Amino acid sequence: DCCRAVCEEAKKLKLDIYLYDEDGWPSGFAGGVVPDQGEDYCQKHLYFTDTYPDENTSKQHLLTAYARHGREYVLLWKAESGTPCPPADLYALYTVRRNYVDLTYPPAVQCFIDNTHEVYARELGDYFGTFIRGIFTDEPQLAAEGFHWGRHLIPAYASLCGRDLLEDVWRLAFEGENVALTQKVRHDYRQMLQKQLEEVFSKKIGEWCEAHGLLFTGHFSAEDGLLLQLPTNGGVMPQYRHFQMP
Repeated sequence: DCCRAVCEEAKKLKLDIYLYDEDGWPSGFAGGVVPDQGEDYCQKHLYFTDTYPDENTSKQHLLTAYARHGREYVLLWKAESGTPCPPADLYALYTVRRNYVDLTYPPAVQCFIDNTHEVYARELGDYFGTFIRGIFTDEPQLAAEGFHWGRHLIPAYASLCGRDLLEDVWRLAFEGENVALTQKVRHDYRQMLQKQLEEVFSKKIGEWCEAHGLLFTGHFSAEDGLLLQLPTNGGVMPQYRHFQMP
């Protein structure tokens, strides 16, 4: 009702309107609706430890365990095996951010669109392309603490470079003996996240806005420099090419 009243007043005053896509920020959680869909929809942060985690007293979830061979680590156990985790030299685990979402997970972004953009279209679509010029997104982002994680990233990584992410993931935090491989793994992981965010979030919403006669606009977090962009959005320029008005 408030938005409709604003549109009517803007019509009288001949003002342009830009919708805001979130209840606060960062964009993507639809005021809490999206993360409420379940853990798969929530953002996850990956960490490493050499101490066996006690999952009964921790919010951390064990993912993999590795045995050390010199300066290299070899995959010893996966959580999906359904067997108890054996003692190991290194463990990968993740925590779930219950109040935000994974923007590389297609169902999460679709849920965001369904509960935000589609609702605007249903309620205010008559103003689209006239007084309502576009939709502003505010600091959508990847996990900047630890490393961004999600089960759906395993096939995405394999598709990009033909390798098992679970075997490689320890190289994100440790160099290992094979420095060239470590550098490649880190590059491929970041490129995979950038492509996922671009295809799943930026491109999809950009196409939605174009189909509805609106300008997709807004900004990403940590635009200040390339080093800051890397963990939070993978690089803003590939994202902004899907904005009608970056």
